[in-house]
Amino acid sequence: MKNNDLSTDPQTWTDDQLAQSAIQKFNHTLELRNQMHFHIAMRVTSIIRVGMISIGGLVVVMFLLVSLLLWKFQAMVEAMTTMNQHFNLMSEDMGKMREMVLKMDQSMQPMPTITERVQTMDQSVFAMNQNMDL
Repeated sequence: MKNNDLSTDPQTWTDDQLAQSAIQKFNHTLELRNQMHFHIAMRVTSIIRVGMISIGGLVVVMFLLVSLLLWKFQAMVEAMTTMNQHFNLMSEDMGKMREMVLKMDQSMQPMPTITERVQTMDQSVFAMNQNMDL
């Protein structure tokens, strides 16, 4: 039977016509469901492709970053070694300077006594000059 065989009033349909109508509607529903599944599958496939391309891009970027770091790592180690050597030399020089300052401090400790004696000598010379002037 074809769609044209069905009258417009479903109440006048025979059992065969009702079954045919139900089967046609079921087939139409299945076709719509299949189309919807196909569209969903296409979208999921597109999303997975974009995700995989994004992950691939991230892998490439990470690889480039690691390569760059490894390439510059030796230069950074050399620079840090040089800086460490310079800091060690500066530390040694600061230690020597500290020793010198301590030695200078020790050498300056008798200065107040020397100053007193020079003042005493100055007073004595002044007194001697006065005695000679008389």
